[in-house]
Amino acid sequence: MQRLGKIIGAVFLSLVIHSGCGSSHKEKSPVVAKVGEAELTVQDIMKNVPQNPTLKVSGVQVEQYVQRWIESEIIYQEAIRMGVMNSPEIRERIDDLKRDAVISAYLDQTIESSAMVTPDEIQQFYEENKESFTREDNQYHLMIILSDSYGNANASRRRIINGEDFAQVAKNHSLDASKEQGGDLGWVTLDQLPAALARTIPALSIKRISMPINTEVGYEIVQMLDIRKKGELKTLDEVKDVITMRLLTIKKERRYNDLVSTLTGNSDIRTNWQLVRAVVSDSLMR
Repeated sequence: MQRLGKIIGAVFLSLVIHSGCGSSHKEKSPVVAKVGEAELTVQDIMKNVPQNPTLKVSGVQVEQYVQRWIESEIIYQEAIRMGVMNSPEIRERIDDLKRDAVISAYLDQTIESSAMVTPDEIQQFYEENKESFTREDNQYHLMIILSDSYGNANASRRRIINGEDFAQVAKNHSLDASKEQGGDLGWVTLDQLPAALARTIPALSIKRISMPINTEVGYEIVQMLDIRKKGELKTLDEVKDVITMRLLTIKKERRYNDLVSTLTGNSDIRTNWQLVRAVVSDSLMR
C-alpha cells in the first residue's frame, strides 16, 4: 500500500507538471528511459540526486528511481488517455498545487534564502539564556572494542595495556561499526548504551580500560575518555546548532510577519466577517 501511495503521488505530480508545461525544449542530455514520447534524461536524474556530498547515492537507488519514473509515466499517460485531466476536481487540485508551489518559491526567495545568523548573535543568545543549556544527564566520552568472545576481548585489552593504541586496536579487531572511528562513540548518555555497559560505565575511572563486558551483541571493552556531569552548563560548541536553528526560526517568523503586514497595507482586501461567522455558526449546528 505504501508503494502504491508513492506511485499515485508521483502520478498526480506528473499531472501538475505536464499541465503547466508545453513542449519546452530540453538541453541535450542522454536519454535513460522512454515511455511513448516522454523521456527521462541523465540531466533529469541529476536534478533529483541530493547535492549533499555526505549523502551517498547507490546504483540500486538510481535504478529504483528510474523504475518509479517509468511506472508513474505509464500511469500518467493512461490517465490522460482516459480524460482524467478534464475532471473539474482534478483541475482545481492542480491549480491549488500550483498556487502553493508559487507561494513556497516566493517565500524561499524573500525569507528563507536571506535569513542568516552571525557568530555574535549566537554568542549573545547563549549568554542571555544559559539557564536553558544545563546538562540534564551525565554524558560520557567512550571508546569501545567489540569481540565475539571473552578471550578475544581480553586479548585486545592486553594489547592496549601493553602499549598499543586503543584506536588502532579497534580498527584492526573490533566488530562494531565504530571501528572506522577507532572505536570512538563520541559523547553518549547511559540510556543510549546496552544495559550491561550502562551498569558498568558509572564506576569506571577516566582512562581506565574495563575488563571484557558480556553484552547482548558480544564482549566489549570500554575506555572512558571524559565525563560531563548533570547540571553543568553545556559548552557553546555543544548547543551552537540548536541556537542557530532557534534564531533562524525567530528571524523567519519576524520577516514573514513584516512581509504580510507590508503586503496587507498595499493590497485591496475586503472581507465579510459577518458572513464568515454565519458559515461557522451553521457548520457547528450540524
